[in-house]
Amino acid sequence: MKRALEFTVQKENSWYIATHPETGMTSQGETKKEAIANLYKAIALHRGLSPDLYIQLERVFNDYDGALKALADR
Repeated sequence: MKRALEFTVQKENSWYIATHPETGMTSQGETKKEAIANLYKAIALHRGLSPDLYIQLERVFNDYDGALKALADR
């Protein structure tokens, strides 16, 4: 069973800060997408996951981002 990765994103000055409440980990980026992608990478590394798995997580995120854009274009 897949479990969704829950996180929050807030803008602080010119940066977006993504936070994963379960681990308390945070990451930042100049865009929301960059902050979330950086958070996925940090969590993967924290959990000792391989870079290949991170790439898979990033693909899932990109697919999700594309789905959100498609919904917004309706």
